[in-house]
Amino acid sequence: MVSSKNKMFLLSNGLYSSSDGGFKWVKSQSFNDQALTLAASGLNVIVGNYYGVSISTDEGESWVHKSPPVYGGSGLRIQALTINGNRIYVGYNFGGLFYSGDGGFSWKSTADSITSASSISSLFFDGDNVYAGTSSWSFSLANLYKSTDHGTSWTKIKNGLKNSKVISNARLGEKLFIGTNGNGIFFSNDNGLTWQESNQGLGSISISSIITIGENVYAGSSDGGGVFLLKSGGNRWDSLFDQLTDIGVTSFAKIGSKLFAGTSGGGVFLYSDSDGTWQTRNNGLMSKIITSLLVNDNQLYATTSRGIYKSIDSGASWNRLNSDLTDIYFLSLGIDGNKMYAGSVLNKIYISTNNGINWTDSVSVIGRINSIAIKNNSVLAATDGGIIGSFDKGITWRYIFTKVSHFIKVSGEKIYIGFSDGLFYSDDDGIQWHQINILPDNYPNQHTYLALETYNAYIFLSAGSEGILYSGDNGVSWKSINDNLASRYPNAYSNVRCLSVFNNYLFNGTQEQGIWRRDINTITNFKIPKSFLLEQNFPNPFNPSTLINYEVPIKSLVRLEVYDVLGRKITTLVNEEKSAGIYSIQFNGYKLSSGVYYYTLLANDFIQTKKMILIK
Repeated sequence: MVSSKNKMFLLSNGLYSSSDGGFKWVKSQSFNDQALTLAASGLNVIVGNYYGVSISTDEGESWVHKSPPVYGGSGLRIQALTINGNRIYVGYNFGGLFYSGDGGFSWKSTADSITSASSISSLFFDGDNVYAGTSSWSFSLANLYKSTDHGTSWTKIKNGLKNSKVISNARLGEKLFIGTNGNGIFFSNDNGLTWQESNQGLGSISISSIITIGENVYAGSSDGGGVFLLKSGGNRWDSLFDQLTDIGVTSFAKIGSKLFAGTSGGGVFLYSDSDGTWQTRNNGLMSKIITSLLVNDNQLYATTSRGIYKSIDSGASWNRLNSDLTDIYFLSLGIDGNKMYAGSVLNKIYISTNNGINWTDSVSVIGRINSIAIKNNSVLAATDGGIIGSFDKGITWRYIFTKVSHFIKVSGEKIYIGFSDGLFYSDDDGIQWHQINILPDNYPNQHTYLALETYNAYIFLSAGSEGILYSGDNGVSWKSINDNLASRYPNAYSNVRCLSVFNNYLFNGTQEQGIWRRDINTITNFKIPKSFLLEQNFPNPFNPSTLINYEVPIKSLVRLEVYDVLGRKITTLVNEEKSAGIYSIQFNGYKLSSGVYYYTLLANDFIQTKKMILIK
């Protein structure tokens, strides 16, 4: 998106303009070219496409097509452009940089020395100076160049700036900011002579856009990290999105009094027990897609979509381990002394015998390697093709089960495995396996078990569509503990991907609804109800929402419905099979008028109705 003198323009399957600050957008009828890039200056707007540029001198009311010279294999495909008055620079997809000083009527080639092996990825003016960002298959050719003489000569910028593809820029006073593809943000106080990183709170991520509003700087990430704010005079970026409310959570890890969460787009977060908030810990991570977290010897490890990382300072900084396995998408990790086992999406397990410096591929399997567990001499991996095991520390491997498993976990003296047809454990390092029957009240075993956590004699289990189950007797009997979790997001309990007990709370990370927690004491003191019960809503009277609690002694088809005084059904709050347990659900009457309403619980042969009063 760019701004001319009086309008805003953006590209989205066509060219759109707004003259009221972005409240209303109008698609241009006079511009039908397939557009790739966009720039504006004063009343001038320029669009780059597959066969040149289109220029408007009246803010998009009319357009004139201009064709810079054809460059090599690029044809006329314009990758980047910038405009300042009548001065225009255009960059090509496979190299080539041309300059026009008369609004596009005539063109001259410039800077062949910097484009012979690179694409022009970005162009921007900063006063009378112009900058060109290049990109290539090689990081050594991803650089930033500066010209102070209308493109006649160019200087590569080195001082403090990493080899990076530059994709965004902004200026605030004396500071010039640039956003890169994978190395975060850099700034210069001396018109580009020297550069410094500005990645505190941000990490080494891709920055697709930077803007300044007043004295503040805003940055948008294309890695799924959202929008960040650098306040006036500050040196740390703050995330502006609700970090862990609507994000996928893949894993938990604990170091002493610290709890970490890995996410599928936001990177790594550290929990603050004092105020219940989460802070990002992404400095040094090239990817914010975290597939697993692991703690070994008080050091934190993360597998990501772009390799394996290690932190020795509780996530404050990260260093990549697998320099000879660049950009492999890893899902799992196991560590035994200086020997490491890493599972990838490429159907392979890689082994390092020197703490991750060098790696060799050990075994190929069917499907992804979802989880790895190590106990004594046994190394076990849960894959899409089954459970494979090595009982000689990775020298030889064999299949133990040939069915899909999502997790394998060591807890105490036991190893647990979850399948779609049950939960299994071994107490002899994986030689023999025993099934745990999760069958209270005819509970079916056919569920996908996704995560497990143990706490003293208690087992907590994510059981797919049945939500979170709890056993207080080492798996002999089970209870559902989904109350209040499912009432807020109907699918939250069936998407729990990881569990952790921390500071007397059970934390669960969901696929799309962030992190939830529950006081462990409210669970371990839990008893199976002896009979069906519908409690009085609270508060009552209410405005506009109230909580309804009910109890289910055996697995039953449960319906909870709300009626008005004439007996007309207002809504159905619950209509599903429920395991034995205590449940809560919120009823919101914001669309209803004040008055008396009734709610009815129906389960097996049980029917009970209670009255509630809405007062607005």
